[in-house]
Amino acid sequence: MQKPPIYSALKKDGKKLYELARAGESVEVEARPVTIHSLKITAIELPLLSFEVVCSKGTYIRSLAHDLGTQLQCGGYLYSLRRTKIGDYSVDDALEGEKLLEKGRSALSDAELIAILIGSGNREQTAVDLAKEILRSVGNNWNELAQLSIQDLMQFKGIGEAKAVSIATAIEIGRRRAAQAPIEKPKISSSQQAYEILVPHLSDLPTEEFWVLFLNQGNQVIGKEQISRGGINQTLVDPRLIFKKALGLHAVSIILAHNHPSGQLKASAADHKLTQKLKEG
Repeated sequence: MQKPPIYSALKKDGKKLYELARAGESVEVEARPVTIHSLKITAIELPLLSFEVVCSKGTYIRSLAHDLGTQLQCGGYLYSLRRTKIGDYSVDDALEGEKLLEKGRSALSDAELIAILIGSGNREQTAVDLAKEILRSVGNNWNELAQLSIQDLMQFKGIGEAKAVSIATAIEIGRRRAAQAPIEKPKISSSQQAYEILVPHLSDLPTEEFWVLFLNQGNQVIGKEQISRGGINQTLVDPRLIFKKALGLHAVSIILAHNHPSGQLKASAADHKLTQKLKEG
């Protein structure tokens, strides 16, 4: 049995315990059952004692540390806490997300992709192990997996309605993508084509704006962005910002353009200076 601390969010008479405590009210809190599956002391470096505990939901670790100090007749309080597992979710279940961020989506196996969708496994399996079991049941075939209903998916231990819906939703997104024709990216082979893309953004403006087109290896436009507005100078147009955006889009070339509200078609000395600065990086 463990008595919840007065700083907990449990309610008594409709009010949270910590709210009652802050109001200066004295509250009698009843002890309630908790389960300590294991408690192992991992290090002793006085005055600190480190321990690893596996316990049931609703156990207050801070109170446990206090109780442990009482039993050791030295007093005690919680100095720091690190959770390595919450319910069926463990530290191992977070690794697939890190791998995706570090190495990209294509680096993940089919099971690892599903593991990210379901988030956690069960008491006997990690999310990846559970995902492998699901894939084995359909011969490791995505098309067969797509035939499973929500109820079929929920037959696997650790797959509730929410996880089953996540899997079904991801499969439906993939199906819709496959059925949809990709958006055709405009290809630039002349300055006139670049002009036609940018003129809607730069026509009849009262102030100067600086725009960049980002191109892939096939000279297709993969992005366009306004970099500055209200005057073109070396302060407002930062080459580092342009190149950072280009790298983020994996662009292999860029096209730079800006307008002259005065209608002047000839490049100014400032324009030439800025162009040189951008060429030098």
